[in-house]
Amino acid sequence: VFDRERLRLAYLDTLDRLSQIYFDQECYSQCIAACQLLLARDRCREDAHCLLMRCYSRLGQHVQAMRQYHICVEALKTELDVVPEASTCQLYEKIRLREEI
Repeated sequence: VFDRERLRLAYLDTLDRLSQIYFDQECYSQCIAACQLLLARDRCREDAHCLLMRCYSRLGQHVQAMRQYHICVEALKTELDVVPEASTCQLYEKIRLREEI
C-alpha cells in the first residue's frame, strides 16, 4: 500500500510539473490534457482547476473557464466541505469580466 501511494503521488507530481511546463510554453491544449489527467485522480487539486481556467481563458473559451470554476467549487464542497481560496474566486471574477489573465 505504501509503494502504491508513493507512486500515485509521484504520478500526480509529474502531471503537475508537466502541466506547468506546457502552460509556460503556451501549449494550452497539452496543459489542459495534463490537468484533466491530474484531476481524474484528485478532483480537489485547486491549483489544477485554476490552471485549466487560465488555459481556457487564454484560448478564448471563457464559458469553459467559468464552468471549470463551478466544477472546482462542487468538488471542494463535496469532497472536503470547503470553499475555494480567495485567489481562485478572484481568478473567476477576472475571467467573468473578460479581463486579461
